[in-house]
Amino acid sequence: MFFRKLASVARRPCLQSRGTVLKSKSPAHYFRQFYIVQACSSRSKQQTPSEQKLSTVLLVESPTKAKKIQKYLGDEYEVLASYGHVRDLRPKQDSITPEEGFAMKWATFKNSEPRLNELRAAISSARRLLIATDPDREGEAIAWHVLEVLKGPTLKDKTVERITFTEVTKKAVTEAIRSPRQVSQELVDAYLARRALDFLVGFYISPVLWRKLPGARSAGRVQSVALRLLSEREAEIEAFKPVQYWTVEAALRTPDGRAFVAQLTEADGKKIGPRGFQRREEAEAVMERLRASSLRAEAPSSRSVARSPSPPFTTSTMQQEASRKLGLSASATMRAAQALYEGEGSEGEGLITYMRTDGVSISQGAIDEIRGLLEEEFGAEYLPEKLRVYKSKSKTAQEAHEAIRPVDVRNSPEGLPHSLDDVQQRLYRLIWRRAMASQAANALFEQIAVDFCDEGRTLVLRSTGRMLRFPGFLRVYGSDAGGDAQNDEDSDEGDGRGGQAEALSELKAGDPVSCAEGEQTGIIEHSTRPPPRFNEGSLIKAMEEMGIGRPSTYAPTMKLLKDRGYVVLEGRALVPSSKGRVLTAFLESFFSSYVDYGFTASLEAQLDEIAAGEVDWRKVLGDFWGPFSERVESAKDIAVTDVIDVLDAALGPHFFPTDAEGEDDPRRCPACDGSGRLGLKLSRLGGFIGCSNFGAEGINCKYVRPLSIRGNFPGVEGRRLTAEGHLLLGENPETGEEVTLRIGPYGPYLQMEAPGGHAAKRTSLPRGTDMSTLTLETALSLLRLPLEVGEHPEDGAQVMLHIGAYGFYVRHGDTVASLRKGMDPWDLDMERVVEILEAKRARMAKKQAKEAASGTERGKKSATQQKGKQSSSGKAKPADSPKRGPSAYILFTKENRQAVVENNPEYSFGDVAKALGAMWRELDEARKEEYRKRASQAAPTECPQEPSREPSLDAEQTGSASPGTARGRKKAAQQKGGSGKSSSGKETHAADSPKRGPSAYVLFSKENRQAIVESFPEYSFGDVARKLGAMWRNLDEAQKEKYRERAAQLSPREPAGAPR
Repeated sequence: MFFRKLASVARRPCLQSRGTVLKSKSPAHYFRQFYIVQACSSRSKQQTPSEQKLSTVLLVESPTKAKKIQKYLGDEYEVLASYGHVRDLRPKQDSITPEEGFAMKWATFKNSEPRLNELRAAISSARRLLIATDPDREGEAIAWHVLEVLKGPTLKDKTVERITFTEVTKKAVTEAIRSPRQVSQELVDAYLARRALDFLVGFYISPVLWRKLPGARSAGRVQSVALRLLSEREAEIEAFKPVQYWTVEAALRTPDGRAFVAQLTEADGKKIGPRGFQRREEAEAVMERLRASSLRAEAPSSRSVARSPSPPFTTSTMQQEASRKLGLSASATMRAAQALYEGEGSEGEGLITYMRTDGVSISQGAIDEIRGLLEEEFGAEYLPEKLRVYKSKSKTAQEAHEAIRPVDVRNSPEGLPHSLDDVQQRLYRLIWRRAMASQAANALFEQIAVDFCDEGRTLVLRSTGRMLRFPGFLRVYGSDAGGDAQNDEDSDEGDGRGGQAEALSELKAGDPVSCAEGEQTGIIEHSTRPPPRFNEGSLIKAMEEMGIGRPSTYAPTMKLLKDRGYVVLEGRALVPSSKGRVLTAFLESFFSSYVDYGFTASLEAQLDEIAAGEVDWRKVLGDFWGPFSERVESAKDIAVTDVIDVLDAALGPHFFPTDAEGEDDPRRCPACDGSGRLGLKLSRLGGFIGCSNFGAEGINCKYVRPLSIRGNFPGVEGRRLTAEGHLLLGENPETGEEVTLRIGPYGPYLQMEAPGGHAAKRTSLPRGTDMSTLTLETALSLLRLPLEVGEHPEDGAQVMLHIGAYGFYVRHGDTVASLRKGMDPWDLDMERVVEILEAKRARMAKKQAKEAASGTERGKKSATQQKGKQSSSGKAKPADSPKRGPSAYILFTKENRQAVVENNPEYSFGDVAKALGAMWRELDEARKEEYRKRASQAAPTECPQEPSREPSLDAEQTGSASPGTARGRKKAAQQKGGSGKSSSGKETHAADSPKRGPSAYVLFSKENRQAIVESFPEYSFGDVARKLGAMWRNLDEAQKEKYRERAAQLSPREPAGAPR
């Protein structure tokens, strides 16, 4: 029947007119041809006479862009979208064959097949194909891939050309169509070289990591170098030793009463630098003399300072400024920029030019428009005498495209479409202001300095200030006009000293000054600070300056490091995790050349030379492959014990830092007699820290802890740490119990020990909390939660304040609402609390009404009926057959589980299992043999009753059950309508009997799920379930007991569909 159908459609004029002949080929060929025929047939029925004369198919990447361009071009064009790349290298190591000139094997994405078939059908009725993918290397690569997939009969007798444009406007698109070109083979070669390098590094180093460094997931040509930058900065911070120094300052007043501050700069003819005095005694001696002195002003000195604007945004500077001013990640910035470029949410044209660029110049037409608008809005004095022409200072900049600017500067931020979201509006405002400011006049400042001295000039103080004389570009961009390295990005209009400058400008030589009323000359204590951690913006800036990566790779690199767990966010700071530090140490020790900054930058430079047609791409790959393959082969022979020794030595200062006094030995095991030494150990599931006495005869110390560091608390130099590496905040004044800050699997949390052996009280730390300033008082307040806020004005019920894994929230009855940004949880206004509760109820009511109107129901998976378990031979075992006895490993875990739990109370169930597995693997063969003998002597058990457990969240929420479980068999029996035996031997209930009420955990999850979903809309169902599980485990027993009492009071539920 299928072949008869093919034969009939093959005779259709629609197909024969296109020269398509169905020959005896593979089923895939028949299916593809049939798809084309059906598409042609459908198009022929629907097309008007003008549409049947289609002359050109134009291919872009984005469907949003396709819809807009279709409106510009009319019926003679059909605009389709490729949705990005259509194929990639197969995920197999043999996809690149270096011995055959680096031949590559590609695989088309499954979801691209329908789009390619649609493209084939459209091309069959057209004379020309224009490929208008993005104007960069990736866009050129997509164009090449599309042509490679379509080449053959589909493109026979067709004109195929490439066009590019940097703004989605009718003018730009029509001009591009008038200037077509061919696909650039040089740019394609550069893409092939980059893709091959990334593939070879990933597919050859990653397997070595899996074998030699358990827990590591991957390495990458750019990501590993970026991770090294973060790890080295963290090592600098850890090794930093603060130095104290003292300065002498005076709060003074002019004769007319204006206040200002002056700092001591000279004493007894000796210059006093910014660091002041290294000893407090010296500062105090000078201060005593200063208090007894009369000071007079010397002649003020002033100079004019001009500050020029920064150039328009490149990709990296846009990401840096969006991080600094808007708090956006690189990925969020690029998503918003993509939407602005394509005009998403706008009925008209795109709003900005192409957003992946390293060029800083803009077109002459755009410059003229900006200057015209500046003169209209601000006056001719805001225009510089000469046009500003910018050139990139980066040696690796290609400057193939314009800088990022508004397509039309007269589209002011205030006139944007309301359909744009808040992030898009704020980013457009930033881009618009930067482009406008780039052509504005300089800002002019007057900088004033005055010295004050005593009689004899033995003591000299200086005061400085700066006044804004002409705002220039600052009036357009704003006072906080920090930007790229071309300007001082942290300075503002007057450095906060505008008022001081005005006071100083009125002084004349010889004017006396006096101490300000209520103020005294004083000694200010300072301490040097470590270098700051990188955030996404500053890391991108460092990578750009070092020539690592390109505009299109910055955001994916940031995202990959976070997704792989190599980096965690603390506020906006990027902090390498212990896993990331271990990976960096491994690569630096065994693949040092390939995480070298200079080597990575040189590869980027060679890729630019390939794109310029100066170097053959296969030669670059050949020069790389030879030494690289030899290094990979030699790494395969490295013993895991050697890896452990190298990493233990390299990361010792990281995982075992000494305390401030240097008295405690950080490697001394706290669990055994002191003879044990802590060290880094590796297991199949990752690394951990363990004792050298593990498995030792007569001792067998079982102390383990995760790869956490005692110094994992930023800015806490000099504060006391416990032996386990927790930060000691102090003691509860009421009970005397210790309060500590700890790092757990899900971030920092507080713990307060309980007297009498009771369970410790724990609570998570609010997101964004600065651990360096956390006080005992704040910690005790958090540990007292939940607290009563007050009575609700409507029903008198208490509104409670809680804290969860994601911040503070209030609860009233069944309603839970997160506190709004900026609300002080310790000073809540009941009126505002009621407002956010009502807003939450309104949102929930709206959502429920929408769901009710849609009439859809979530499908539930039915349990598969199973009569008995299948053995490995395929035969069913009787339900009442004896069960095999415990294995040697099970006996081992039963004996050691409690010790691991007691030593590591913050461990989750999975962490305990991992630790036990690692301990078993470290056990010597003699000890393992003892457990095996005991296991062999254990008799089979008679159908043991399964221990009761808290139900899993997924099962409770979805109502599904695995047919291989007791619950699945029970449900299958119920679905048959009868009763049966459960795995425990108890009678199951009939299908129409009342169902058991929700458990304590289900009640807890129902109350807290919505708060998590609203706080983190990007979370999958599984992510939410894991967080709920972590929150449940962190509850103390008293809180859990409340839920258990509520669960016990609930009556059984009627079965679904039961009459009411």
